[in-house]
Formats: sequence, C-alpha cells, structure tokens
Amino acid sequence: MAARAADFPRAGVICDAPRQVCFDRQGPSIGLTRIYYGPGASNRLLAQLSGSPPQREFQLSSGQLCDLNQQLCWDGGWRRRNVNPLLSRQLFGLSPTTGPAMGTAPAPQPPPAGERQCQLMQRGLTVFSGPCRLYRQNETVWKYYVVQMDNGKLHRFQRRASQLVLSDATGTWPAFIADRGSAVQFRWSNLLLDVSRSQQARGGGPDGVVPPTPTPRSTGETGQDLLDDIFP
Repeated sequence: MAARAADFPRAGVICDAPRQVCFDRQGPSIGLTRIYYGPGASNRLLAQLSGSPPQREFQLSSGQLCDLNQQLCWDGGWRRRNVNPLLSRQLFGLSPTTGPAMGTAPAPQPPPAGERQCQLMQRGLTVFSGPCRLYRQNETVWKYYVVQMDNGKLHRFQRRASQLVLSDATGTWPAFIADRGSAVQFRWSNLLLDVSRSQQARGGGPDGVVPPTPTPRSTGETGQDLLDDIFP
C-alpha cells in the first residue's frame, strides 16, 4: 500500500487521501471526512451517498477492499487474494481470525408505481431533475415511503412516533415535509427534494423548476396527511 494512499488518523479510522474520504467500521463517514478534509469533501460525499443503501464493502484507491460484514480487509481488491492484517486491525480492532463472518441479503423491492417529477437540490444546486416513482414498502413491522429516482437512487422515509426520518448510506436524518400546492417538498441534512403532486411532468427549463424554499412544517398530523396524499 502506498504510504500516501491511506492515512490512519486514529484507531478505527482509515482515510483515503486521493479521494478525500474517511471510513470507520460503519463505512464511509461524512463526519470524519469533514473533520480531516473539510466541508467541501464532506458535501461531495453526502451527495454521492444520498439515496444509496448503506455500503457493506468499500475499496481504497490503493486497491485494498474492506468487508464490513466479515470485518476483514483484503489485498487484491474484489478478488480478495490475501487478508490485510494491518488494515483489518486499524479499522476493526480485531485480528483477522477473530472477526465475524456474516452475510446479508438485500430486501426484495416491490414494483415501482406512482410516476412523478422530482428535483433534488443541495445547498441551492440541482443534483437531480427528472422522473421519479413513489411507492410504499413494508418490511416486517416497518413501513417506508420510497422515492425512487430515475437514476436509481432511493430515498426512504419512515415515521417514528411523531417524527419523519430518512435513512441511507449517509446516516439517519430528521426530515421535514411541506405542502407547496402543486408539489410536496422534503428537507433533511442540506438537501431539498421537491416531488410533484401530478403524474404529469411540470413545465420549465432543461434544468427543471427551481422553487422558492418554503417554511418547513413539523411532521405531525399534517405531515401524515401529506404522505397519505402523495404516496399510492
């Protein structure tokens, strides 16, 4: 491993210097990336991970692969030629023989429905503008409200007591929902997701409509009414 490719700022943390991304035993870390590389790097990572499922594997610029389920790091990338004891100890604090080996299967997803137009913005800049689909997803006792972008990204919202939250590869965030008349807007972290009420595409320029930012409402009874109204 090239000395400049990976940094070990403290136990349990590996930072990929060329990519300016830091990892802990949970995967890519926005908070740690901000600490060691600044807000620009953390915002790039947030935009990259937003709408993606939690990552259970990651590869460093130097080629090593770390598996969060097995709690092991390997040489040879996806071919996993040899266990890398240095990286395994640094990230997981375990010897390569003591880490658990577990497997997880992705949950089955229902066929998407509810065609809409979506616009996702981060700090006033458009990240995505185009078709999206809305549906509800039930997993054991949990119910999710899913917005599936045409680029494959998923944003899953869940009601926990009186609070709406979003969970993805960036973490779990409190979310707020607002009624804009022709659209419903979700807000979490530094992201705004504008979802049209109508199944017809809204007019506007090639970059989509950039709406004014509304005053967010709490996700109490009114928030549940909005969720029931827009999700099929």
